[in-house]
Amino acid sequence: MACALYVISILLSGCSRCQRAWYCSEDHMHKVVTYYTDWPQHQQHCHPAEPESMITISPQAELKCISVMRSCFLQTKTRPKIITVQCRPPQQPSRTRVCPTPMLQTYFDNPPNNMVLTQGLNKIYLRYPLQIFFSTTALSDASPENRAISKITETPR
Repeated sequence: MACALYVISILLSGCSRCQRAWYCSEDHMHKVVTYYTDWPQHQQHCHPAEPESMITISPQAELKCISVMRSCFLQTKTRPKIITVQCRPPQQPSRTRVCPTPMLQTYFDNPPNNMVLTQGLNKIYLRYPLQIFFSTTALSDASPENRAISKITETPR
């Protein structure tokens, strides 16, 4: 294998998504990420090495509430805030693994809706699914525009 940026045989880092493109140094990998010099070629054959992401949880851990760190996009802030969210285990035993349920009452006036994204921009599959929780009543309540989301999506005000 050769470095995807230069032809060198010492390989240190690889594409964490497909695990097929390798780089001879962290610097070359960052150049590719920063300037997308190799991305047009690599994008054509970059597919997740493991299509389904499954997190293994021990049976003992399934019975306890857990705390996770998540990004919170508050309406009044221009940047996301890292918060700790408590999650409770699934209420019913299941043959298939079910993710813990986040307890979001302190962040929403009404129960939030949610969606799971598996693809990002340009229909590129994400390495892990991204679950987003949002208010279904924000528009009807005339809530202010979410400045953090506007900043990320570069939506003009």
